[in-house]
Amino acid sequence: MATLGRPRSCFPSAMNEPKRRPILLIEDDPLIQAATNALLVANGYTVAVAGDGEEALHHLRQGVRPVLILLDLRMPIMDGARFRSEQMADAALRSIPVVVLSGDGAARRSAVFDGVAHYRKPLDEDELLSIVAQYASSGPSAASQSWGEAVRMRFAERQRAPNLPDAEK
Repeated sequence: MATLGRPRSCFPSAMNEPKRRPILLIEDDPLIQAATNALLVANGYTVAVAGDGEEALHHLRQGVRPVLILLDLRMPIMDGARFRSEQMADAALRSIPVVVLSGDGAARRSAVFDGVAHYRKPLDEDELLSIVAQYASSGPSAASQSWGEAVRMRFAERQRAPNLPDAEK
């Protein structure tokens, strides 16, 4: 595993509020990542983000203890299944709840995801906020704007170009 410096996509929102346990968003698509982060922050949540499973493990091993992990499956470097296997193998990390958010239905067929909630993208903002509220102590506010539309548009782009490498999807 490569030695990582400061995580490349950690948003300051998670760093500035150490008293609140963040939600760890693991998503490689920069537009979906930014839109999801903005939605959660606008609704009062603290968010740490990672662009792949390796970066997420780095956050976790540096002491980030999220209340919830939102996990994409198809990512470069370390995909969601490998991340989940590594998480489950680490006694300090295995109790952190995971929710899979993916356009790929493969999670339902993998034993590593037994007992993990799975939602297919695209989700609308109310559905995502409802999922997060089940795990996070501070519930969402009414401030959800165009997140759902941004994610739906990005998901549609990915569906139109199914042969793009994962890093470009």
